[in-house]
Amino acid sequence: AARRVALGELRDSGRWRVALGALGPSEATRLPVEPRPPASKAAHPDLLCSADAPGPAEMRRLRALVATEGLAPAARQALLDFAVLTPSGGNAQPWKLEFSGDQLVIADDPSRPVPQMDPHRLSVRMAAGGVAESVAVAARALGLRADVTCAAGGAAIARVVLRPEPATASTTDVDAALAACETLRQRCTNRRVEARVALTATERGALQRAVASVGAQLVLLEDPGAQTAIGRIAGAADRLRFLYKPWREELAGELRWTREDALATGTGL
Repeated sequence: AARRVALGELRDSGRWRVALGALGPSEATRLPVEPRPPASKAAHPDLLCSADAPGPAEMRRLRALVATEGLAPAARQALLDFAVLTPSGGNAQPWKLEFSGDQLVIADDPSRPVPQMDPHRLSVRMAAGGVAESVAVAARALGLRADVTCAAGGAAIARVVLRPEPATASTTDVDAALAACETLRQRCTNRRVEARVALTATERGALQRAVASVGAQLVLLEDPGAQTAIGRIAGAADRLRFLYKPWREELAGELRWTREDALATGTGL
């Protein structure tokens, strides 16, 4: 019912009687859910990248290939496969990715819409930053260094230049790079409600070092009062999106209720 209200299908007012037991199958009659087959390039030849990025064993093989042949087509494809795993608002994937030699250009794709609450398409730049990070993590697993620079003007947002790393990495370093790359494949949205737990000094230090290593600064919001204030701001923004009709309809347009819809569009939640 909530879904139909959000989609604007339930418009009639009045009092209604509903048999709750008739709204869905009982436990006794519930049909088993068929496992979903993995996405395939053969089934969707128009897609540039597959939905499944290579695992550690394949990445190790590609690392050896890069060491002898440089940025081979298979290595480029692996980098693209990890790039498209990057999250974006509404899973709109509002980017274009293009290789030119050893350089990957990340550009805005104006054909991919962004929410009306983002008139300057700033979320696209945030998503592009995520793409650059995903590529850098995957490149490290392949024995490559990714130098990221911001593009000046035009549709291009960032450029990633890929260069071979010196072949001096220890086994521990290689294993760590492959493990970091594997976390990209396992990343997912976590909407579970958990107890609020303060970061340990070790966790805080690791986060600060990771951010400082790329020339950025991390500001941790640890004061309970400030956290509550931020939560209220986020809640107010959510209420606006649900209660303001154009934004609510836009949100409904991002949702994919069936696997067929998801495969047909390649976007959405």
